[in-house]
Amino acid sequence: MRDSPSYEPLDQGQTPGHYEVQQQDIDTSYHSFLEKQTPVTNVKPLSAPSSVSGARVDEEPKVALNKSIFPLLLSFLIHLVPAASTIAIVQLSFYRVFWFDNDSSTNTVPFKRGPKLSLNELLNSLQFVAKIHEILLVGSLSAMVMHRVRNRLMGRHGLPFGLLTAGYSVGSAEYLFSGAFRSGFNRRFWLLSILIIAFTLLANTLGPASAIALVPNLDWWPMRKPFGSESLPVVFSLPQKDWWPLEINANHMLLSDGNGGTEAAETCYSSTAFHETGCPASGWDAMQKWAIANANEAIPANVSMEDGLSPTQRIVKSRLSPRHDNIPGVAFTTSLSHSFTTIMGSFWELVRSEDYPVSDVIRPMLEPLKNQTIYQPLVQVQCLPNLLETITELQERNRSVGDNFDLNTFSTRNASRLPVPEYLFGYKYDPPHTVFTDALGRPTVNQHEAFNLTWMDYSEVEGYNLSLAAIVTTPMNIFLHSNDTERTQTAILHFCSVDARWIGSKPSYDPAEHRVMATNVSDPLIFQRPKNADDRKYKSNMEKWGVSPALKLDTEWANALNIKGDVDNRTGDIFQWLLSPYILQEFDDSKNLTGQRINYTFNPGFNSLENATFATDINNYMLIASETVATILGMMLTDGLARVQLTMAQQGDVITKHVNDTTVTASWIAGFSGLSAVGGTRNVSAAEVALLPTSYTFQVSRYGYGYGFTTATVYFGAAVLLSHTLLTVIYIVYALYDYLFVTRWTSSAWGGVGELIALLINSKPTTELQNTCAGIDSKHTWRKRVWIREVEPEHLSVVVGEQDLAPYQKVRVGISYGTLDEKTGSAGVRRRRGSV
Repeated sequence: MRDSPSYEPLDQGQTPGHYEVQQQDIDTSYHSFLEKQTPVTNVKPLSAPSSVSGARVDEEPKVALNKSIFPLLLSFLIHLVPAASTIAIVQLSFYRVFWFDNDSSTNTVPFKRGPKLSLNELLNSLQFVAKIHEILLVGSLSAMVMHRVRNRLMGRHGLPFGLLTAGYSVGSAEYLFSGAFRSGFNRRFWLLSILIIAFTLLANTLGPASAIALVPNLDWWPMRKPFGSESLPVVFSLPQKDWWPLEINANHMLLSDGNGGTEAAETCYSSTAFHETGCPASGWDAMQKWAIANANEAIPANVSMEDGLSPTQRIVKSRLSPRHDNIPGVAFTTSLSHSFTTIMGSFWELVRSEDYPVSDVIRPMLEPLKNQTIYQPLVQVQCLPNLLETITELQERNRSVGDNFDLNTFSTRNASRLPVPEYLFGYKYDPPHTVFTDALGRPTVNQHEAFNLTWMDYSEVEGYNLSLAAIVTTPMNIFLHSNDTERTQTAILHFCSVDARWIGSKPSYDPAEHRVMATNVSDPLIFQRPKNADDRKYKSNMEKWGVSPALKLDTEWANALNIKGDVDNRTGDIFQWLLSPYILQEFDDSKNLTGQRINYTFNPGFNSLENATFATDINNYMLIASETVATILGMMLTDGLARVQLTMAQQGDVITKHVNDTTVTASWIAGFSGLSAVGGTRNVSAAEVALLPTSYTFQVSRYGYGYGFTTATVYFGAAVLLSHTLLTVIYIVYALYDYLFVTRWTSSAWGGVGELIALLINSKPTTELQNTCAGIDSKHTWRKRVWIREVEPEHLSVVVGEQDLAPYQKVRVGISYGTLDEKTGSAGVRRRRGSV
């Protein structure tokens, strides 16, 4: 029997149940485990093996390795539950599940049932759920690693001592940088080490990924059946190919007769045109207000146009391309088709007056279905300035001016050069200069007559590929020559080339927040052709926009853009009034204005030209003047093209109800908007409606919180979560294969770190871990192999080192382990006398 210290009961009065060591004749000096020990004979032996038989035993022996497959199948639950949760969470985004509307007027989530929660409370709750999901996922990864660690401990080659707790360290970045983990970097265990690295990195991304996937995104979400059982198509008798004609003439200005029909457009050439939305010049009032503001404050070229039949608006937007080589920039201008502001605006007025499901939506957005063809105009204008004298003094005829190579023809051809018309040779520029008193007794001058716009028809010129051309005259008062003592009233001739096309359009209407109808073309400069661009790549990009061939604009139609208008009891062309705010008058203010001569200068951004010379400011001034003219001309043409076929669009009907198989209910869209009392709701033949050539159907999105793959972060979160699901499938296949064809056993032993500690406490002490009680410094210690072996018939122990491994056998399948030797209180381990 081994030597043991003697224990005696405490004296009376001391705490019962404690024992004290009899210190007499006990050697208290330090002895190494390697030192041969001398038995101590005067220590009283234990009266009974109280360490075993006298202590309360709360545990029963347990089977370490099971023959049955059912424990393995049951263990899969720790992996399947989080994997199933992941699939359910990702499905929310896959099916674009909408949750609730965003109500900007309150912070409360608009649930119809359940507790009232603020948005912050709800989001915090979801973060908590995401954390629980993360814990389940990390626990699953830890169990996978533990499965492999357990197999290694039972196997022939064992496991590096440093990897003994690897299954409990998944997710710990600190563990990856420890010496314990580095012990696994050798030929036999590299795969397990890589697995631990991958699982640890994955575990640290699962938390953010779960939060990304669980927290709903604020975005637009498609609404299913916004109009109940009806689709509410808007039908027209005009074929779709005629909505966007390639040749524009006076026939495209037909006006409504107020009874669902049309009439000739002579009205569009009179002052009444300003009140007829179907006339090209009806946007003049808005353009005039913008020109005044732009001349005074240089505001951007964005003009809001009222629809007239509905509360909607559209924007005429123009942007200048960068200039180069002393060539003015090109004005790129576009606007949503006015036909669709009318159709969609009037349609929404009808919908919101009825009891459709969309009426309950806080912030809806109306859009046409994606497979429907809609276009809007894109107009390019480049004006090249020439001093009047350089043109009128030309001795040769048949001359052309300027290269319009900055115009994008959407082909390899450059835009045509503009011939100098015959009327300019010998042209005398003489605007009215004399101040007179008007009917109200005010001194005034017809300064608007200093401007002129002439449309040019070059369609007969061979190779001509422009939509339209124009020559614009603007005044200029300068010293013509360096030795002049007086300024000369002259002018600049701007030779303007126009390229107009239809481009694909995707209008959308957000009536709860914006009256302005949006379009997918946020910046018209995206159609500028980059210098040195790859032709094939650029052409491919432009084909995605459905860019049409260049339109042919008839001068008769263009004349309807520049009709007469009255300002301050004076009559002038529209274009003259649009340029008039930019004029600078020069006169002697010391004299009586009446009868005095006034000179003019077109002043787009210049306060004074007194010191201008040809060598410095004149050239820059002419470029700016031409760019301003091009911008205004482009906005006029774009607004006019946006109104093409507007009257025909106003004749559409909304099919509001299918009464039966043969009859439907229709509402005249313009009649509903108040254009006429004639029309309204009526029953029509379903067969006749089916024969109509054009139909537009709209879809509704709602602004709120939902799930969907709307951002790159959502894709990232789903990918991270699904990687665990994939690992779960791989692990289950591996575990089943391992059981059926390799080990024929399964185990859940030592699944918690406490269970491993209990095994270590009851394991055989070893000199392999000498001097490690207070820490480990040597990498060789971490690399020592460890196994779990049967050291007694009913007891297991962690064995360190191959020298100690030989006497012990592997753990047996189906055997219960855990019983200590009741004689010694140990598992057959030689215990040495305790030392102080």
